Amino acid sequence: MKIVKRIFKFIVIIIGVLLLSVAVLLLVDNQNTNYLKINNINSADNNSFLITNVNIIPMNKDTILVDKMVHIKDGIIQKVADRIEINGIETLDAKNKYLTPGLIDMHVHVWDRYELGLYLSNGVTAV
Repeated sequence: MKIVKRIFKFIVIIIGVLLLSVAVLLLVDNQNTNYLKINNINSADNNSFLITNVNIIPMNKDTILVDKMVHIKDGIIQKVADRIEINGIETLDAKNKYLTPGLIDMHVHVWDRYELGLYLSNGVTAV
């Protein structure tokens, strides 16, 4: 009889640990991937700006375009040049930084949607 009680107690403890684990996982999962949504980023309200002093890696030439300016209006690149004069727009100094097109990973196995944030943080914008 003592063995049955011990087995029962062990099973109850295991079930309790499993239920606690599920509760923790549900709480963590409740955070979702809201950090990926552009509506939740305050700085995304203004998507028109000028990037200065940036090194650009184009995909159509085997070179680096050094110390260029890029005008982005409503999230779309409008102009790339040595000098761009625009007043009343947010300017980002990208000295010693590089600008590349978003990378596309053509062979990926996304097992969980949370992985998409990791891809995005490393420059992969499409899978």
